[in-house]
Amino acid sequence: MSKQLLDNLSAAWNRQDVEAVLEYFSVDGTYHDVMGEDPLGKTYFGHAAIREALVNTFAAFPGARLLPMGEPIVGDDGRAASEWIFEYQDAAGQAAQMHGCDFFVISDGKVKVKNAYMKAYVQSDAAV
Repeated sequence: MSKQLLDNLSAAWNRQDVEAVLEYFSVDGTYHDVMGEDPLGKTYFGHAAIREALVNTFAAFPGARLLPMGEPIVGDDGRAASEWIFEYQDAAGQAAQMHGCDFFVISDGKVKVKNAYMKAYVQSDAAV
């Protein structure tokens, strides 16, 4: 069930359907965004706050998609992980990608915690 939950969550995210995404979160769920002033990135508690995060993300990245890298890993203890490529258009309108992963806690068929991480690509002409 958890694998299907994560597949459905990703599909809703890729449609940028805020209400559908929220259906997969518990009412008291937590979302740790990839960036922000909190130690785990900006942290959102509950549907109203997670809705705000989704609206802002989808406005900042219209048409962005999460492309899965393999099957999610789902444990018997309610923990799960997925790896993905975030495809979007940068400020200049050029296609761009970033690699990331999510760690989940799933309880009673809903996402209780989603903790997102993303690699930061730094392009440099300097030899390393």
